[in-house]
Amino acid sequence: MIAQKPIVDRLGEAGLRHVSGLLEWASLTEAPRAVPAFFVVPESDTAGPNKMGTQVLDQRVAEQFGVIVVVEARARGDNMVDDGLQKQVDRVVDALLLWRHPEADSPTEYGGGRLLSADGYRVAWLIRFTTSRHIRKEAQ
Repeated sequence: MIAQKPIVDRLGEAGLRHVSGLLEWASLTEAPRAVPAFFVVPESDTAGPNKMGTQVLDQRVAEQFGVIVVVEARARGDNMVDDGLQKQVDRVVDALLLWRHPEADSPTEYGGGRLLSADGYRVAWLIRFTTSRHIRKEAQ
C-alpha cells in the first residue's frame, strides 16, 4: 500500500481543505459537516513477478488509490444544475495528474470515478488514480 500522507499533503498544497485519510473515512458515523471534504483511500496493489531470481527481489507494484469527494446536495430551480461536485473533482484531478508520489517510480494517472452515495444531504464521489513502484530487497 502506498502512503496516504504525501497525497493528503499534495491536495492541501493545491488549496483543498478538510483532507483526511482512510481511517478518518472509516470512522465517520455521519456525513462530514464541513464540506467539501476529501478522503484519500488506498484501493489495491498488484505485484508483478520477481525479475531477479532468488538472491535479489525486484517486483513492480501497480498501486491504485482513490480520493473520495463529499459535497453538499442542493436543490436548484427549474432548468438549473449545480456543478459543485464537478468543480471539486476537477480540483483533485488537476492536483494529482502527472504528480509523482515520493514512493512511486511513475507519475499519477487518472483511473476513473464512480458515485459512492447520494442521500439527499451529501453526495460522495470516488476518483481513482494509478501509479507504480518497485519493491527491491537483497537476501541476507
